Amino acid sequence: MRLIKFALALVALVTGASAIYAWSHFRSCEGRLQACYASYRDAVSGTDRITAQRRNAIYGGFTASTSLVAFQIPLGDGTDGIIVIDRRSKQARIISALGYTHWSPRFSRDGTRFVFGRRKVQTKEGELVSCNVGAWNCATMVRAANPLISPIDIGEGEIVFSSSRAIVREDKTVRFPFKDFFLARKGERPRQLTNFQVAELGSISASGDKLVFSADGTRGFEPRSCSSVINCDLSDIYALEFDLTTMTIVNPPPALKPLFTIPGLSTKPEVSADGKRIAFLNTNRNVGQYRYNMILATIDGTVLRTTPVEGFALSTAAFVGDTVLFNELFDDRYRISYVDSTMNRTETFSINHSPEYLQTLERIALSIDPSAMGL
Repeated sequence: MRLIKFALALVALVTGASAIYAWSHFRSCEGRLQACYASYRDAVSGTDRITAQRRNAIYGGFTASTSLVAFQIPLGDGTDGIIVIDRRSKQARIISALGYTHWSPRFSRDGTRFVFGRRKVQTKEGELVSCNVGAWNCATMVRAANPLISPIDIGEGEIVFSSSRAIVREDKTVRFPFKDFFLARKGERPRQLTNFQVAELGSISASGDKLVFSADGTRGFEPRSCSSVINCDLSDIYALEFDLTTMTIVNPPPALKPLFTIPGLSTKPEVSADGKRIAFLNTNRNVGQYRYNMILATIDGTVLRTTPVEGFALSTAAFVGDTVLFNELFDDRYRISYVDSTMNRTETFSINHSPEYLQTLERIALSIDPSAMGL
């Protein structure tokens, strides 16, 4: 199991109490290498809480349309909101609600709809909410205690997302260990699309005929000739054929095989609307580094351009036509970059991420229809 082997390698680098912490931390990291490494690094380095939250939230979702960009952002009170920025005026507003945390914002391809997850703090049930951009009239598509991960609007307000059926153990505890694809329509109970039962499934994006995503774990995959994070080039980027007419996975394979593998560790893809290009995060295999750069490639993995990370971390990418956009976290700000089809930066602008600044932003008033179906 490649992530456990990685954990052991990290334990070998530390001693005493640090070694005990490293092992206890990484033993539960199957399928969550990037987030777990960030959490481990922040814990042993004494990083303050809000900085650690920003480093985790940077991977929680970045999205863009022709007129707006949006991403998940810690508010400083233990919850996350969603900041929405006008690309022309750079005016920022925020989606937040007292007692709620938010995640995984995504615009539809045409920019007219906006989907995200939210949960009331200290409750188990989360929601997937779909809104009309501008009027901000919204519908709660799903309400469940099950994980609600990486929702995307695939057309006409229908949502594909990652989730898990509940498993009740002998001690009556409830777990959600195995992730698969689900489809949500307003007024209908979500329908399960796959049965791979992987440990991690997220960073979902769609072109006209395929779903592209990250996945990891010990089941649901073709056997790997090499599974060592330290010794092998690895990719957790996969693709499935998807029929938009029937809303079904076409010819699902019995086990998943990476879409491609290039030098280093590759994760968190975003596919262009025409399905010809893909942007994803990639890092080298030197233990202790794990700084993920942005790669632009053809859909078969032929690298076109690498943009190195300059701050703490890069977000996932967003395609708007031929433009690729992404966010980058620095100590005192976020920097949003627009790049052309060859990954040359054409524009950047920065946003203050302090809680004090975020409190000054106008809140977007959402009108949410609360009726929803559970898993």
